Amino acid sequence: MNEVFDPSVSAFLNALLREWTGWRLVEGDETAALVEGQARRAVEIPLRSHEAVLYVPVRRLSRAGRHRLLSPARLRERDGAVRPVPFQELATLIVQEPDIVGRVTRDEVQRFLPRVLSSAQNIVLNLEARTGDLERIFSAPLDFIEAEQALLTGHSIHPTPKSRDGLSDADARLYAPELAGAFPLRWFAVRKERWVARSVEGAASPDDAVRQLLGAESVPHDADLPVAPEGYALLPAHPWQVTRWASSEPVQRCLAREDLLDLGAQGGSWTATSSLRTVYSAHSPWMLKFSTSLRLTNSLRTLSVAELERGLLLSRVLTTPQGQELARRYPRFHILPEPLYLGLRGDDGSPLEETTVAFRENPFQGTGWSDTTMLATLLQDHPRRGVSRLAHQIGTRARAEGRSPSQAALQWFRAFLDVVLEPMLIARSDYGLLLSAHQQNLILRLRDGMPERVWFRDCQGTAYSDVAVRVFEADAEAIAANTFSGERADYFFSYSVVINAVFNVIASLSIDELTAEQELLAVLRSFLDDLRHRPLRDRGCLDYLLDSPRLWSKGNFFCCLRAINESTIDDPLEIYHQVDNPLRLAHTA
Repeated sequence: MNEVFDPSVSAFLNALLREWTGWRLVEGDETAALVEGQARRAVEIPLRSHEAVLYVPVRRLSRAGRHRLLSPARLRERDGAVRPVPFQELATLIVQEPDIVGRVTRDEVQRFLPRVLSSAQNIVLNLEARTGDLERIFSAPLDFIEAEQALLTGHSIHPTPKSRDGLSDADARLYAPELAGAFPLRWFAVRKERWVARSVEGAASPDDAVRQLLGAESVPHDADLPVAPEGYALLPAHPWQVTRWASSEPVQRCLAREDLLDLGAQGGSWTATSSLRTVYSAHSPWMLKFSTSLRLTNSLRTLSVAELERGLLLSRVLTTPQGQELARRYPRFHILPEPLYLGLRGDDGSPLEETTVAFRENPFQGTGWSDTTMLATLLQDHPRRGVSRLAHQIGTRARAEGRSPSQAALQWFRAFLDVVLEPMLIARSDYGLLLSAHQQNLILRLRDGMPERVWFRDCQGTAYSDVAVRVFEADAEAIAANTFSGERADYFFSYSVVINAVFNVIASLSIDELTAEQELLAVLRSFLDDLRHRPLRDRGCLDYLLDSPRLWSKGNFFCCLRAINESTIDDPLEIYHQVDNPLRLAHTA
């Protein structure tokens, strides 16, 4: 049986191998009877309590942390017999092995395994639904929303990359981004004293923003549009979330008292971006990020007031002289503001979090956004062949230009560092902005296949270092409440920006054999070292990346196994662990 690439198995095992160090690489004579086809090496995972050993075929290991693992794994049992292991059995064996997972409860296992298998089934459904699009997705330029809806296999280092608890298959056909459904918004009228409406000074007022939405709704066709009765204001809602309001006693009381009026589904079509809860219309100046009572990967996707206020805070910071200075220094780098939010006020006067919606600026209106892609989609491995979209595109361009793949890959990587990484590191070092710029929060505009422009989204996930308290004095009090001090600032920032984003770019370019990983790491190290020698307010992050023997990385496997909600955890470091720093290894090699 020849090995193949299976995205669910790969993501599950990559997450495990990053967090658990009890495995080893075997090769040569040790693997002769264990692996076939393109693999000649295997990861050995001992299962002491079962008196057995798992062997996972390996095509390439990566110091950057994402390995090319193949399927099926094989189990050598107590009597020496070797057989292939399907994914369900593999996952079950691993979570039942105390040497791997430690002490876990039966409830944790019974929650975790169904989520693992549901995610794998969702990926199968995604691929079946989009099978006719696969070649175009991996070879042709995509516009903004096409790229958002092309992330078919999800997070490449996660045990449940496409889990979406609570969303039925019928719901998924309408609301899941991978299935590219379209739907109208559900509209409500809220008695004005119950209307939550917060915005930053200088942005559109809540009333104006709603009018802009309604104006955009009338563009594609003459659909009926909602009208608020006298004394009421309009509130858009996600139609799936409205079904969850049926079990919300505070919302039901508001409906019963006519503080909230259901105006029904009205207006034009909207469609999900990659996050599912944020929806897009090509005609609207706003994307809408809804609170959804849905658990995706590691967290329940309701919007807390604290998160919404963080969106307002960053939007306000961007309008300050210092924020405008950053924009002038890096005109190709953009942060998408979330300058207002709406919701329904409960009986105690506070917003009902299940009803809230944040307004995010939409620069991707109309047409003309070809080759505008989320980084996660660009780095996604082909679900059949395992080669990433980025590697395929660089290889194709190199052949067309008569250059070596290595030359083309290094040129692309250097452009990525200049356009994408440098402004985020300067935002951290000179302004104290800790942007949660992981793969799904970075949108690249490519020209002739090369990075030309980048947008960062997710104001709600942005925090600050001590530098920001000094730089943005007018907002110092609010910033201080969202500050990570000292090295902790660098742990979280570096995970999102470097480990999740940049290291995965390196892995995509090297495991598909475009160029040597060691050379890419050396280029990155030289780039960071050059930045460190500039006159910066704070070099701490660069010192951490270049000099620390180990880096802190989020532990998606054990966070998910223990059902920890990362959005509400008191100390985020609780779900982090340390990994060897490949930049130090590159320096000492």
